[in-house]
Amino acid sequence: MFSLHLAAIAISLGNQPQCENVTLEQFYRSAVSETRLVNENYNDYLDNLPLSSLPIDERKRLINDIYSCFLANTDRDDFKAIDSNALHNYYVLLSSAYSTTKNEGLIKTIVFILDEKRRRNERIKNLADNARELAVQARDIEAVHEIETRFNLDRYNIEFEPAEEPTEYTYYQINKNVAQPISYDFSEEDIIVVSSPYCNPSKRFIDWYKSEGRDGVLKGKRVFFLIPQDVPITSDTSMYANLEYGFSYKDELWEGIRYWATPTFYYWKDGMLLNALDGWRKGEGEEKVDKLLAPDAPKDVID
Repeated sequence: MFSLHLAAIAISLGNQPQCENVTLEQFYRSAVSETRLVNENYNDYLDNLPLSSLPIDERKRLINDIYSCFLANTDRDDFKAIDSNALHNYYVLLSSAYSTTKNEGLIKTIVFILDEKRRRNERIKNLADNARELAVQARDIEAVHEIETRFNLDRYNIEFEPAEEPTEYTYYQINKNVAQPISYDFSEEDIIVVSSPYCNPSKRFIDWYKSEGRDGVLKGKRVFFLIPQDVPITSDTSMYANLEYGFSYKDELWEGIRYWATPTFYYWKDGMLLNALDGWRKGEGEEKVDKLLAPDAPKDVID
């Protein structure tokens, strides 16, 4: 159903994003409009869609199509001819697109724009820091090092061990400022909580879990707090003290987790995903967890 809905969005954008034989100014206007249309249609669709039907990658794919066309039909040297305000707008536009798509070509273009801004004697330190953080979130460590070298940034305060063969369900564990990739091993019953240290509902759940849930309805069940890829890996994680947690290596590797808003709860039994619920409002507790775990309750089963 959702693929048909997205197909309608794609048709409304045209069979091909308008990026051939257009100026940078024309593409900018088109990209802003097309991206807004994709996001608005997607967000409207979310309102009435169960968690089991959230192919978020489809939204990313549509946005990626817009910019893949742009990358294939744009000469980077054209950026040298536009004024500084337009150049900065492009930096913002492409940074937003890269944050969504993790398209390698976009970070290379962002670096080119930063080079051009530096050539114009514009301040770029904060912009370069931001570009590096986006590359970290994309787990493009090669781009991280290139940005550091090219723009004379201090080394990132986390070292990343390479994942030799990243598999499904890989996460980073931070140990003495080193990010170590680890493959999650399922137990008999697992509740993976997509959580963020910047999310108040996540904090409310942890408070409830530590005070009531751990020795109550969730006793004997493994609860793992998974921090999404887009959350800075340097975040203060003190709220997870004495809990199992890690940073997603790449969200796309967590098969079955299609919704990364925080907090979202995914219930596995014997390695099989059975149910998912999102949100944690004030006052929620055992009743909501019972809904997640109850064997006879209507399930939001993930295919």
